[in-house]
Amino acid sequence: TLSDLNIDKALHSMAPKKIDNFTATYSILNPLQITLAGNGSIGEMVGNVDLVNRKVRVDITKEKALQTIKKFLKKDAKKGWYYETNY
Repeated sequence: TLSDLNIDKALHSMAPKKIDNFTATYSILNPLQITLAGNGSIGEMVGNVDLVNRKVRVDITKEKALQTIKKFLKKDAKKGWYYETNY
């Protein structure tokens, strides 16, 4: 769990300006997934890391100021804005 993070001004066009809290949870009961949750200047978010398929997805559940990162997001008709990538 991380809390009260301020992102450097040089990264404000690529990342949220502030992250109030962020939690990544790994459990031996579900060893192929990492669950993500947090909130900050862009709103509230939940997501997961799929370790088998090497995929990350973060859904913005309550949006605030998305202007700075909107170019990195996609929009789902049902769930709203999300970020998805492979690694």
